[in-house]
Amino acid sequence: MFGNSELICFRQNDEDKIVLTKELLPKLVSFYHKSMAHVEGMDRLEQTIKTHFYHRGIRDEVRKQIEQCEACAKNKRARRAYGESAPRDATAMPWQEVHCDTIGPWTIELRQRTLTFNAMTMVDPCTNLLEIVPIMRRTSEEGARVVEDTWFARYPRPKKVVTDNGPEFKLEFIAMVKKNGAVHRYSTPRNPQGNSMIERTHQAIGQVLRTIVVSRDPKSVADGIKVISETLATAMHAHRCSVQNILAVQRHRQSLVDKRLLRANAKRISYDYAVDDLVYKRAYLGLSDKLKPTASGPYRVSRVHTNGNITIQLSAHQFEPLNIRRVFPKHPVPPVATSTGY
Repeated sequence: MFGNSELICFRQNDEDKIVLTKELLPKLVSFYHKSMAHVEGMDRLEQTIKTHFYHRGIRDEVRKQIEQCEACAKNKRARRAYGESAPRDATAMPWQEVHCDTIGPWTIELRQRTLTFNAMTMVDPCTNLLEIVPIMRRTSEEGARVVEDTWFARYPRPKKVVTDNGPEFKLEFIAMVKKNGAVHRYSTPRNPQGNSMIERTHQAIGQVLRTIVVSRDPKSVADGIKVISETLATAMHAHRCSVQNILAVQRHRQSLVDKRLLRANAKRISYDYAVDDLVYKRAYLGLSDKLKPTASGPYRVSRVHTNGNITIQLSAHQFEPLNIRRVFPKHPVPPVATSTGY
């Protein structure tokens, strides 16, 4: 406004673009951001605004509003990873730990019905020694019985048992591990890298199963049971054939772990999580969850661990430990100050 008259300023020799004031800039950027349905990409929004308007701080204001937009943070999939994974000591000794997990439920299509099965996998990450046992139910009682009868009864007792948070690794299983003098550790939820040895084993078993099912084409339940038995035996034999020489393991494993860490961190943005930071938790979405938010939060970081994990506060009395792969910061960089003037 100029007196009682409205005044519009144009930038000369720049396609007659309207010059924005400092006060009007954030309002206009917010209007365009929302009217363009939170468009993906900062450059597209910036260039659209610059088609008709001029202000030296347009880019900074666009960046600030996109980074602070909660709707974008919770619903857009394309996000960069923040925080580097912590170094890991790969010193390997046999019988120190065992990694356990459950395969399934996997199904085999027969002529007139579907055959479903589960199996418990146990592997020594040092020697690659593997045991696979079919299980009837995914309960902690069944999990405790199978692991104790198959592993603790046959081999030297491990010092640590690593599992995910499945129902078969709860009450009775925890009591069994404690009774045998071992420590039970959970891998962080939805973080396959935390129990990568087992995940690779499951991939190999899946490949064997698909190959045998296609080649055999079982028709009856008896044929399906034979295929399951052959699959588990074949996968276990193939895995055991690669049992490592302990000296070779000690010599090469740390080098491989370090190289993988460098390769993974090269794709991540350096960021140090701190207590009281606000972070969003990535959601684990299936194929049928396309319209669900891709993240929830923001949540406050209550604790930072040295192993690449943090603990977030979900509510007044609820906390959850997560690997940094499962979160991203609300403010990845300090807010950019918008330039003053025209």
